Amino acid sequence: MKPTSAGERPLSELIHLDRGIIQVLTEYEEHRLRESIQNEKNLFTLNAEFLLADFETAIKGLNTTIKKRGEIICTLRCKRREWDRIYRCCRHEGRP
Repeated sequence: MKPTSAGERPLSELIHLDRGIIQVLTEYEEHRLRESIQNEKNLFTLNAEFLLADFETAIKGLNTTIKKRGEIICTLRCKRREWDRIYRCCRHEGRP
């Protein structure tokens, strides 16, 4: 768990999010997430699966769609289950 400033609660107490994700957030991503929580924004976790051959086009299209409704706070590569697929997990805030 990342150290927090004096009086600042750990993210794990503020939101139900996998500990592994919290540990890899950059300082900026953690700041954006804390700000979204403080401002009571809707938060969503999105898991998307793409074929390796279509990855570039598919991820650009998904990002464009998400950005129309909110902010992408972080994008992480998830564990691959098959050799020809790439998995992306996005955490974003915005309107459903």
